[in-house]
Amino acid sequence: MIILDKKIMAVIVVVILAVAAIGTVVALNSNSDNNDSDDVTYKDGAFNVVSRVNSEGSGLYIKSSEIEVKDGVPYRNGVPFYAVSGETYTVSESNAKAWAGLVFATPGVTSIQHTQIASLAQTMGLKFVLYTAGTSVPDNSIAYYTNLSNYSLITDSSVMSVIDAGIIWEPQYERIIQEKGDVFTSLALTNNLFPGHTCCVIIGNHNFINDNPVATGKFLAGYTKAVDFVNSALANKNSEDYKWLVEFTAKKTTDITEKEIQDAFDTITYLYADGTDGDLSKLKTDIAQLVRDLDSLGNITGKYSDAQTLADSFVDDSKLKDALKTNYDSSNSGTVRVAVITGDIHQIAVHVAIEKGYFKDLGLNVEVVQGKNGGSIATSMQNNSADFGFIGAPPATITTINSGLISA
Repeated sequence: MIILDKKIMAVIVVVILAVAAIGTVVALNSNSDNNDSDDVTYKDGAFNVVSRVNSEGSGLYIKSSEIEVKDGVPYRNGVPFYAVSGETYTVSESNAKAWAGLVFATPGVTSIQHTQIASLAQTMGLKFVLYTAGTSVPDNSIAYYTNLSNYSLITDSSVMSVIDAGIIWEPQYERIIQEKGDVFTSLALTNNLFPGHTCCVIIGNHNFINDNPVATGKFLAGYTKAVDFVNSALANKNSEDYKWLVEFTAKKTTDITEKEIQDAFDTITYLYADGTDGDLSKLKTDIAQLVRDLDSLGNITGKYSDAQTLADSFVDDSKLKDALKTNYDSSNSGTVRVAVITGDIHQIAVHVAIEKGYFKDLGLNVEVVQGKNGGSIATSMQNNSADFGFIGAPPATITTINSGLISA
């Protein structure tokens, strides 16, 4: 079974050009989107996107004391946080008063969650500024308090006394709103605000994937088999596979209840390709748009010639296509090192593949390298301490451009 991404919204649509992530205006004249050069070079430590992992699967939470709910929609300062149309929530300048002045917790400045709040601020004409202790947030800004990547950090008393709201990945989001329900409540899911957005991807060291095609293919073959298992289990909640998946995931996370895991699973879409043959053409388009959006937000300090050319050089679907059509034998193909974010169930399929023996059956040993966020995964890839990594699309893209890993 091939898992498809059939949704049509590109990653993080940003509609106006204004304020950088640190609250300063950026000039984009150093980066042209009209360069026809086909010259592409890969620096040592460069990596390629070789597969999708998931779309959606994060949530925004807010202190209950900050909102008033009217007809199911949260308001603040007499203004709704968003307009609701079915399951899609739309934010515009008319919602700015609801968001302005809040201190938002984010997992890290290069995380997709941080980027999403920055894009919402920009859409509303608000600045997105670093929170400064002891100061109030201006009425024209949203402040961010970053590197808060899990429940324990977010619910520390010194942090909770400062933040008003936050954004975090599953299952940490479910744990916050369920275990700290006396303080925090749900504001929205990223599914609602950014339907179908590209979230995590798998990156592979450029030299490794080209020098080791069999090991690369076997890794992707084992992983895709695990994604198919996960989706089959999630499709039948009365099955033994679903029960096993929930129990197994509980073991792979810290202090997360099975109820929280079940609810988290309901918000995540697991996938690895755009088409039946492993095609990632839509992902290339999404990444190109992401490059432009990140540039407009001031996250891009490196140079690139053209967003689509960069994306086409960055995303390599040839390895996934080969993996899906090749029947691999069980001969020993050595060890691959895979960097994953600790306790992030977006990435649970790689653990399923290890536990179920999918890699072992293909003669491949997989060694897991733990990371705390996308930035640490990117670092592991850059310093060659991992061959593959599970990472959000924004930190992967930002690192590639700002570190000059791919010249395109």
